[in-house]
Amino acid sequence: MAESCIANPALARKSQTQILQRLASVGQKPVAEALSVSEATVSRMKDTGVESFTALLGALGLKVVPAEHKCYAPEYIEHLHYFAKRGMQEATPELAQDFDE
Repeated sequence: MAESCIANPALARKSQTQILQRLASVGQKPVAEALSVSEATVSRMKDTGVESFTALLGALGLKVVPAEHKCYAPEYIEHLHYFAKRGMQEATPELAQDFDE
């Protein structure tokens, strides 16, 4: 059974912003060279393709993030937060004692 898709315009806008900002910082020429296309092709892609592509990503529940970023499941982050908070609570008396001396 196929999953349903729900349009997510906010997610699409954020992805579009990420793509356009990165393109502006890198420049169209290096992107064109990496794709083996002309700068005009990259410009057309920017003007007509990015919005449609990011709408597709949003409908699929996907987003654009920088390649160097890592993604973790929310449950994993919740566990990290729990153990960090617990560790800080247990360490607090020792830290307070160190400052009193």
